[in-house]
Amino acid sequence: MRNIFTILVNKITILVTLFVYLWYKLLRMNIYNRSSIIEFYTKHGDAKIPLEVWYEEVGSKKWKSPNQLKQDYGGSVSILKNSRAVFDVKGNDYRVITAINYENGWVLIKFIGTHREYDNIDADTVDMYKPKKKKKTKTDNRKPKNGSRSNKKQKTV
Repeated sequence: MRNIFTILVNKITILVTLFVYLWYKLLRMNIYNRSSIIEFYTKHGDAKIPLEVWYEEVGSKKWKSPNQLKQDYGGSVSILKNSRAVFDVKGNDYRVITAINYENGWVLIKFIGTHREYDNIDADTVDMYKPKKKKKTKTDNRKPKNGSRSNKKQKTV
């Protein structure tokens, strides 16, 4: 009897875990680059709560089109070309520019700044948070000169 109970509990746990995973991945927008939000409000303390609220609100949605986004945010969002959107945060004190992949539910943060900083950038092309490139290494397959068996050297390019 104990084995049946254990098996049943394990199956229920798996189902609940799967449900939570699917709900989180399929029924919500996934916001990439949360660290940029934290970095920004570390410098601008009054932006912390409004940006956290924005993050939670956007993360709880599942937009399929720019029209749905506009219905939710009305005048506090501007829809741009290239699937970009500009959100007014904290009464228009701050701006968050995102690129949104509606099909996959991805929101990629491209810019967070003050209204003044926003006036000095091109919202259609800005990308302040590009991933940092790692140094590439290439394997050198020349024969060793000193008679050692290793014939691979790492070179920094």
